[in-house]
Amino acid sequence: MEIVLQKVLGLEWAGGRLDTVVLAHKCASSSALVPLLAPSLWLLSKSKHGRSFNTVSNYANALKIFFSIIEKNDLGENDWKCIGDREMSTYLFSYLQQTRQLSDKSISRDITVLDSFYNWAYKKGFAVSRPTFSFTYEKKNRRNRQGGSSAHSIKRMHKEYIDQESFEFLLENVTNKNPFINERNCLTLELGYKLGLRAAEVTHPKNLNTTKLRNLIENEPTGSSIEIDIFGKRNKWRTVIVPPDLVDNIDRFLNKRRKYYPDGPLICSTKGKILSASFASKVFRKCRIHTNSEEWKDRRFHSLRKSFATNLVAWCYLHGIDPWQMVPERMGHESSETTKIYVFFDAVYNMRTDVIRTLSLENYSFNFNKKRLRKNEKK
Repeated sequence: MEIVLQKVLGLEWAGGRLDTVVLAHKCASSSALVPLLAPSLWLLSKSKHGRSFNTVSNYANALKIFFSIIEKNDLGENDWKCIGDREMSTYLFSYLQQTRQLSDKSISRDITVLDSFYNWAYKKGFAVSRPTFSFTYEKKNRRNRQGGSSAHSIKRMHKEYIDQESFEFLLENVTNKNPFINERNCLTLELGYKLGLRAAEVTHPKNLNTTKLRNLIENEPTGSSIEIDIFGKRNKWRTVIVPPDLVDNIDRFLNKRRKYYPDGPLICSTKGKILSASFASKVFRKCRIHTNSEEWKDRRFHSLRKSFATNLVAWCYLHGIDPWQMVPERMGHESSETTKIYVFFDAVYNMRTDVIRTLSLENYSFNFNKKRLRKNEKK
């Protein structure tokens, strides 16, 4: 069935007449029209509140495009209720911007219409949950605030990504005559590569308290992972999972080299004092210089965090877990566009052609994921 716009003129209302527009299905076998209830009532509400007929017609056209895409993907009439942030951002970027080549101004207009419609639908009981769309898309001739355009970010990721073998090579370049410093610095790098910690988070006084770490490790069986809370960017907490091999390294450091200093931060000075927020970056930079290799010139401590995120995406696919949910939780991402960089780079790095086809910025491939929509509906 095709979705069409139907004018409704001279409708009696509050002692007067008004003109509005209805969104309807047109049956292929006949000329009968079946109105789409929620969007049609929303358009009527706009007419009742004094919007001109031309304005309401523009609103209707924006909704027609959106509902037609849902129809085109063979989704049910009510699946508009299940659209999540990822699907909405995909619609804005892949369809409106890439396929229809709409301007930023036109896309912003459509965003206003969709935002108003979804909020009205929630208030009137058509949707069971309040929408939380970020309405993210990449604006033309402007770089994404978090990391530049996706294509640019992917290019940088190729230069910055550190695989397991390269990371072990980096650890070999941690050389210091003082055993405490040597082990501490190796652990500092592992916290970036295996937990995705930022440089400032490694030495922040609220993180990695030795007393808390001892209690956590003692209460778990040998060879188990542990969960710890990390105080990070914008004063927000997130939970990270420490893998068994890193738990063993932390435990060994706590009960040998670190035990001779007062309890406090795990990564501390040779006097047990708090180190600066830039300490982890300095450790990485010193090791990078020791590698004496051209391929390391574009890498920094934050490259360890980016590599962790990429490896986490691969781990999610290996274990049948949705990376779009897991990666933001473990990394503390606020924008799905940031997560997309790692999902896309992993797809390129590990040749996931289906993911590349979906997320490619050059080749349009727009599809709503039906399974994901069903999950959104259950929520």
